[in-house]
Amino acid sequence: MKKRSKLEKFTPFVVGACMLTFIACGNDDDDNDSPAQQQQTQQQQEGTYRVTLAPVNTNVASGVTGTGTFTISGDNIQAMMNVSGAPAAIHMQHVHLGTACATAANDTNGDGFIDAVEAGTATGNPFLPLDSDLVAQEAGGSYPSGATYTYDQSTSLQALQADLHLPDTDPNDTLVKLPANQDLNLEGKVVEIHGIPSSTTLPPTVAGVDGKSPQQSLPIACGVITRDNGTTTGTTTGTTTGTTGTGTTTGTTGTGTTTGTTGTGTTTGTTGTGTTTGTTGTGTTTGTTTGTTGTGTTTGTTGTGTTTGTMGASTTTGGTGTGMTTGTTTGM
Repeated sequence: MKKRSKLEKFTPFVVGACMLTFIACGNDDDDNDSPAQQQQTQQQQEGTYRVTLAPVNTNVASGVTGTGTFTISGDNIQAMMNVSGAPAAIHMQHVHLGTACATAANDTNGDGFIDAVEAGTATGNPFLPLDSDLVAQEAGGSYPSGATYTYDQSTSLQALQADLHLPDTDPNDTLVKLPANQDLNLEGKVVEIHGIPSSTTLPPTVAGVDGKSPQQSLPIACGVITRDNGTTTGTTTGTTTGTTGTGTTTGTTGTGTTTGTTGTGTTTGTTGTGTTTGTTGTGTTTGTTTGTTGTGTTTGTTGTGTTTGTMGASTTTGGTGTGMTTGTTTGM
């Protein structure tokens, strides 16, 4: 929608009063920005912006779908559109100042079609034509056409913003300039696409704009621009190597009391019964004490069972002699 007609704009044109001084009125701050300020503005706007298109006026363009991408890097801005399922016609396409797409509620005359004038109450005025001359709003570049098309144009961001702040040479058409001191700021704005075949019959209540026929002007798709936050969805395969935490476990080394039967063994033996033979002499009595060294089993933690056996002792007194019995106890 380059400048061609005298139709009224959708939004009022505000005229500022100038004082009669030597200072020029309507100075555009953007034109006087220092290089540092311009660079800061570019950095603030750098990034990728996306739009997903949905059909408008589905009674004549129900199958249209599409996406758009706007990439700002340094002083370069690239605009790309991919559209399919559109009616076979020339498709005017613009970025609008509004923040929403038209719905059936915008069909205020109830004729079953949302024309460009009605849609403008939601989308706002167009300000950036996506045509073959992206940098110049009023140059009259060509628009894409066909049922399926791609669009790809790049230009200087600084030059584009400067053009969008130039005086509006035709305040009576729908195409407007950016408000003073406002940068491009694509996020939240609207992309709208127009155009159906000229042979399509429409009610006489469907309006055209800017000298275009109702068929040329009829909106067929729309979407709101969002800023890409750089979220990537995919599958990440990697190996994570970490240190297996070496921890020290401190506990009370259970001082427990193991109570068991401390190997109570029973030693049974014959207490050295010896026979002393002698008269008045000294007789030697040899006695053998055989005992079983009691074997006790202690079950417990570090349980130590102690077996105590009694060493068999035997004394034999005979005659005048003194007999000595030696008993041997074998135990463990």
